[in-house]
This record gives sequence, C-alpha cells and structure tokens, in this order.
Amino acid sequence: MSTEHMIDRRSHGYRFAFLAVLAVSLMARLIFWFLTHYTIEDALIISRMVRNFVAKGELAFNVGERVSASTSPLFAVLASGIAWLGADPLVAAKILGLFASTATCVCLFDLLCEFAPPAAAAIVSGFTRSPASWRWSASPAGGSSPPSFGARWRRWFAPTEPSCSSSWGSSRQYV
Repeated sequence: MSTEHMIDRRSHGYRFAFLAVLAVSLMARLIFWFLTHYTIEDALIISRMVRNFVAKGELAFNVGERVSASTSPLFAVLASGIAWLGADPLVAAKILGLFASTATCVCLFDLLCEFAPPAAAAIVSGFTRSPASWRWSASPAGGSSPPSFGARWRRWFAPTEPSCSSSWGSSRQYV
C-alpha cells in the first residue's frame, strides 16, 4: 500500500470526526430508546436465555431443551456476564447492543477513512444511525453488531442465484 492513501489517525480532522461518530452513534440510540421505548423481540429472547443461564447454568430458552434460540450465542454469553454482575437481563442485552452498535459505526468510519477523508467517512458511517436504518440494522438488543451488520451487507450485495428453482422454492433465505 502506498503511503499517499494512509490515514493519519493523529490528525486533528481524524480525531474530531472519530469523536463525532462516537458521540452521534451513542446519542442516536439513547434518544431513540427514550423516545420510543422500542425493544426488538430478539432482546426478549436473549433476556430469557440470559435469565436461564444465570439462574440454572443453561444457555437455552426453555431449561432442559437443548435448542439454540439465539442468533448470536456469544452475544448471549456476554449479556449473561453483565447480568451476572446484577443488571436486569433485558437491560444487559440493551447495554451490550449499545456498545456493539457504537463499535459498528466506529469500525465502519475507520474503514471508510482508508478511501475517503475523515469528514466524508463520518457522514457515511453516520447514516447507519439514521431513522431509516434503525429497524434493519437491529441486533438482539436494538443495536447493530459488526457480525450482523456485515452479514446483512454481504447478503444484499451477493451475486444473485440462477433463476431455476425447484418446487420447494429457492434454497436461499432472505430476512
């Protein structure tokens, strides 16, 4: 990689844009929560799994059933760690989602800085916190986690499959 495209993370412009992305991503989610009291249904599933994990030591929706109900077992285990410290499991999932959402915006900003000036990268990464994206970018706790964010983008921009389909329909699942 040539040095002309390398970003200087010590520059005033980068640091200002970084802090702006950090503040906007945190504040957008918090304002959204306080104004709407909206909770993604996955957060309720995760919170029940967390309750079972903390109380019974079993990461399952129903104790005794060995069925994975979580879209992200790592997320459930991390939320369990927060709940084990005394937080309500739903609050733990939302706190973890807030950090995952913010990390997604910051990582996207840093990646975009490789291709654009920090101000432009901040604006584009800020679109992930716009009202239009709040529903589709939601993770179990109402934020977007880097793995789910990347999976959605790969799914949208993946090559289309051939038009021939069986009587069972397409094998590809769209969410």
